[in-house]
Amino acid sequence: MAQTLVGGFSIAYWVRGQVVVLNHTCNMRGRSRHRGA
Repeated sequence: MAQTLVGGFSIAYWVRGQVVVLNHTCNMRGRSRHRGA
């Protein structure tokens, strides 16, 4: 049970990290596109 909980938290943390990176990448692209580059 404990191992499953830890695994779930690890996956959730990893997914959250991926979402943060994707959001950051999209924001950078949006800014450069808005600039007209």
